[in-house]
Amino acid sequence: MQLVCGRGSLTSQQTDLIAVSSFAPAKPEEGPPILKRGDGGVEVDKALGGMLTDTLRRGAFRAEPGAFRLIPTCGKLPARYVLLLGAGREKGFTLETLRQQGAAIQKAAQQVKAATAAGVLQPERVQRLSPRDRARALVEGLSLGSYRFDRYKAKEDRAEPSLAVMTLLVWRERAAVEGAMREGQWLADAAIYVRDLVNLPGNVCTPQYLAEQARQVARHGKLQCTILDQKQILAQRMHLLIAVSQGAPNPPVFCHLRYTPPKKPTTHIALVGKGVTFDTGGLDLKTAKHMEHMKNDMAGAATVLAAMRVAALAKPSCLIDAFLPCTENVIDGKAHRPGDIVTARSGTTVELLNLDAEGRLILADALDYALAQKPDYLIDVAGESAACGGPPNRRADVAVATRTGIQKRVHVGACAAA
Repeated sequence: MQLVCGRGSLTSQQTDLIAVSSFAPAKPEEGPPILKRGDGGVEVDKALGGMLTDTLRRGAFRAEPGAFRLIPTCGKLPARYVLLLGAGREKGFTLETLRQQGAAIQKAAQQVKAATAAGVLQPERVQRLSPRDRARALVEGLSLGSYRFDRYKAKEDRAEPSLAVMTLLVWRERAAVEGAMREGQWLADAAIYVRDLVNLPGNVCTPQYLAEQARQVARHGKLQCTILDQKQILAQRMHLLIAVSQGAPNPPVFCHLRYTPPKKPTTHIALVGKGVTFDTGGLDLKTAKHMEHMKNDMAGAATVLAAMRVAALAKPSCLIDAFLPCTENVIDGKAHRPGDIVTARSGTTVELLNLDAEGRLILADALDYALAQKPDYLIDVAGESAACGGPPNRRADVAVATRTGIQKRVHVGACAAA
């Protein structure tokens, strides 16, 4: 999809769709949703003889975030349709609202096979959100809204997105907005990269496959890349990672990527991502229902790889190291057993009781390896399943630490595979 910064009036755009927002009232009894002048809604309504206002007054559109309604212009405007987008209550307007609106534009375009669309980027701040921030979030939604994982479908069954060109009419700070749109595309591409990796089956996305992905990310981004094989992992005393991999048909790998800024680094960040490419639970075998989605247990590693892709493009001023312990947690006669005692890289002895708790084992060795690099900040990312409070593929558990200890633990949505 091509993203264009344009000028001119929304009502004069020769395009398939022109998009305007409507805000829900603070309380339902306060009246119908409201059109705004800043994004061209009032102007478009006037050109259509009050058609939008009439639609809102009749209660045909409630303006909830992500909702949309297509209204034919019947030749009154050069555009084929007006796309009325819900923005929710104005006080609750956030960047996530804009991402939902971007996704709604994609859905609407698919419905009417629209190849082009246009909208106005309001120059004033909206709920303290700058035009740059809003442009970035809208582009994220536009790109993510067309995501489909159809790699294994027949070509004729793949739904190709119809929207080819999206024009944002910008009145001020055009160069800054164009930069923000590029950043939004980088972030969306990174999320799509994670979704594709997470959706791959376990017989394709093996530890070796992730290692090859790390090499490709390094090659394209001109990053340093080191891949440790099983012998080198043993030489680094990462016995917990080795223990988890004992029953696996594919040997473990440990990936280390490094981004070095053009100038002297301002700070040093380490990223650690859990890379269990399939998790049966080991000898503490999961049920079939809980095993179904365990190809996604490498979402942490995928997220860290995506972050390094963005770092190579954005070129921040910090030094970034990324560490990916990659293995399978499956069973055969060599699998680690309940009660086994293994010595971690740090020298700590660990008694293995729950063999379905493999993530903390491989992360323990990876975190110790990362700490040896003496980073200022360390961020680890591990996939989260429904058993941990969220639906499969939807969230990742992230810990942020400094040399004084863990600062916060948050959930992020970059791993969503929808």
